[in-house]
Parts: sequence; structure tokens; C-alpha cells
Amino acid sequence: MKAALLIAVALGPELAAQSLPLAPQRPYALVIGCNTPDTADADKLRYADDDAIQNALLLRELGAEVILLVDPDAESRESYPELVFTPATRANLDAALEKIEQQLLADRSSGLVPAFYLFYSGHGGVENNEGYLQLQDGRLTRPQLRALLERTAAAESHVVIDACKSYYAVFERGAGGRRRPLRSQQLVEQRDLPATVGLLLSTSAAADSHEWEALQGGIFSHEVRSAMRGAADLDADGVITYQETAAFIWSANATIPSRRYRPQFFARPPAGGEPAGALVPALAGSSDRLAIGPGASRHLFVEDGAGRRIADLHPAADAVIALRIPPGRPLFVRQSGSDLEYELPAGRTLALADLEPAPATARPRSAAHVAFGKLFARPFDRGALEGYRAHRDQEVEEPALQLPTWLMPSLAGAGAVVALIGGSLTAFALRENLAASPDLSGVERQQVNDRIDLFNAAAVACYAVAGVAVGAFAGSLAWDALARGPDQVEFLEPPQSQPAAAGQVSP
Repeated sequence: MKAALLIAVALGPELAAQSLPLAPQRPYALVIGCNTPDTADADKLRYADDDAIQNALLLRELGAEVILLVDPDAESRESYPELVFTPATRANLDAALEKIEQQLLADRSSGLVPAFYLFYSGHGGVENNEGYLQLQDGRLTRPQLRALLERTAAAESHVVIDACKSYYAVFERGAGGRRRPLRSQQLVEQRDLPATVGLLLSTSAAADSHEWEALQGGIFSHEVRSAMRGAADLDADGVITYQETAAFIWSANATIPSRRYRPQFFARPPAGGEPAGALVPALAGSSDRLAIGPGASRHLFVEDGAGRRIADLHPAADAVIALRIPPGRPLFVRQSGSDLEYELPAGRTLALADLEPAPATARPRSAAHVAFGKLFARPFDRGALEGYRAHRDQEVEEPALQLPTWLMPSLAGAGAVVALIGGSLTAFALRENLAASPDLSGVERQQVNDRIDLFNAAAVACYAVAGVAVGAFAGSLAWDALARGPDQVEFLEPPQSQPAAAGQVSP
């Protein structure tokens, strides 16, 4: 009886919504994952492939028709033997987009209201002031991505990017030192992205994204998936809005002590304002549900039998969460810092309150980095929503305009060449002076002096040009340092003098 009551409370708004005459929605999704580094000195990512696979599985649970482009490593392939993988090459991307666009056009002509989801996990960067996302055989540049979004026939598009400098994969870089507000609506007024496009980006400027071994994925991607599974449904209406998702992510990250490791994301719903646009509509999918709460105000997480983290949440004391869970078993609900777990039986609708905890059958694979271990430490409640709104209105300084990669080597090379020419001219003038005979006539002496003056004047001009080049080179070094910001630190192996660190800062 308790289970039926909890499930009715959790699913009541969603079941009621099914009786309303809503326009039909048909979601399509393109999910891309790429561990490939974007530059010769960049490290290969560890979990972008896993994030892409988890994103695709969730979107299928939500009823989307999904095309997955990823070439996973051997370990990930073994974990998903039932899946067929297609590499994230440019040719495969173009073919997938063509297929999806035909389906979108067919649905629109039939009176349906199709939605398009684009999820990307991998490397991102900026070169020559142009943002990009890395594919296995090239790059998807900002103009190419924007052109894709501008021509789609979808009624709404939802773009989720987990990559370093993901903000600049969509928006252009501004002048250095200019301050801009985080408020989404004001940014929309300054940028010409279609209003039907919603955005969730793992960085709000030039920052890096984070992977964490405990999640076997990107922190931002995991937080988005947790939100979409229902952990962010603050008003329990079955709809996951962009504002709820953004507040959920902000609340999960707010307790990380160091801002260096606190993800700074960017969110903008379709139609440019809150609360327009739902990231997950009420009627999405038919996945199994787990009712959690009330009275479950603690950090909980769901894992499968292989130890893969499915979702994290920290509900408020009075909240009842209807969490979407995968149909496969085994699944376990664990409490952070506890040695107990709940094993979920088979069933479409379950209630955590009806289950008995047992000693945990698995231990964490490795110690978590002390910073990331603070994730989800605070309950997600109305206070978190107000805290996010206040944070969103703050101003942050936009990074300086990045200089073209060829500029500094060119300045250094030009300065060296011109200085060498000036030195040669000085040597010519000295040779003329030493070679002049004391027996020269006045006219001949004047001719020699004229040549010496000409060499000297040309040499001085060369030295001046070289000095300008050197000054410009020094200035560009300072400018580039401002654009790049502080260096990021990678925690690949735990320092011997500190607790074991499993976190990784990754582009």
C-alpha cells in the first residue's frame, strides 16, 4: 500500500498530463563521443566514449530514435556487447545528419512536432579565435555546428556539449577583458543562434571540463543525465525544465570548496527565456520508475551490476522523486558514506521505502579526489533554485581574444631576420670605412661617406623594425597568457603525500 501511495504521488502529475490534448512529440538524437586528442600535446580522454554510450541509452529510454557515433576502447566494447558502434568521423556525421533531417521533415509534413537532441562528449578547443569540437578524423567548427542548428527542421533542438571550452563551440570569442553577465536571456540578445535551440554547455567561458574515475565519465555529463532521469524535478510535475536542470547542476557543484574544480556551465532554454522549453517533456519514454522520499534527504546514487554510476541525487526532506531507471538488473541504490545498499527487484514501478537495505556487495574502485567528493553534498530544494538564480545574475570576465597560432612565431622570426639584415648592413658600413685609402680624393672620400651613411641608415631602420617585432612578440606572449588563464592540473596518479586522487582535469 505504501508503495502504491508513493508511486501515485510521484507519478500523479505525469499521469494527469497524459489526459491533456498535447501536440505529439517525436524525439531524434545524435550522440557523439570521441576520446581522440585535438592536438599533439593533448592527452587522450578516458571516458568520453562511456559518456556517449550512457547518453544514448538514456535517450532511448526516453523514447528517442538515436544514432550513436563513437569508437569505444576495448574495455567499453566488452561492457556493451549488444551495441554496434560507428566511429565519429566527418563522413558518418554527415550521413547521420542527413538521415535525421529527412525524418524531421517527414514528421513536420505529417503534422508532428519533432525534437532533436545533439549530445557531444570529447575534446574541444579554440584555434585562431574559432571554437571547435574534435572528431576522430577532423574538427566540427563553430560555423559548421551553427549552420547545422540553423537549418534543422526540428521544432526544438537541445544541444548538450561536455568538452573543454564548449562555450566557444557555439559562441564566438569577444574582446579581452570585457565583462558579461551570465544571464541567459541577455546573451541570447547578443548572439544570433535560433531561439528554438536550447543549450547546456559544460563551460561558460574558456574553462576546462572534468572527468572523474568514480563516475567513469565526465562530471557534467553525469549531472545532466541524473537531472534528466528525474532527480531535478523540483515541482514533481514530470517535466524536467532547463531551469530545474541548471539549478540541479549548480546545487550539486556548489559545495566543492575550490573554484578551480567547481564546474562553470552555461544553460539556455529554447525560445530564449525561462521557463520556456522542457529538456524532458512529461510524456517522454516509458522507462521503469523508482519512487524516492519523502524523508530521504541524503546523497544517494544508483549503480548497475558493473559498478557504473547511473544517477546521483540528494532530494529535499519533503520531496518525492520519480527516478527513471534502466530496465536491466541488477541495480543498486547506495548512500554516500554508508556500507548499506538497496538491490532493486524487477518491476516497472518501485518504491525505495518498501525495500530493505543489506550490506554493500561492492566497494568503491578507488578513492575519490577530495574536491569532487563534495558533489551532491547539499539537498536539492527551493533554496538551491534561488541560489542558482542569484549566481546566474553575476558577472564574469570574458577571456581575452586568443591570438592566431602563427602570429608569435612569425613575429619572432621576422624580428630575427630583420635584425640579421641590420647587422649585415652595419658590417658593410664598417668594411667601407676600413677599406677607404688615405690617398682618396675629396670627391672619392665623399662617395665613400655617402655609402657608409646609406648602410648605417638602413641598418638603423632594420634595428627599429626588429625592436617593434620583439615588442609585439612580448606583448603577444602576455596577451596569450591572459587568454589561456591559469594552467590546469591533471590528477593522473595520486601524490604520495596526499590522499589518493582519482579525479582528472581533462580538456
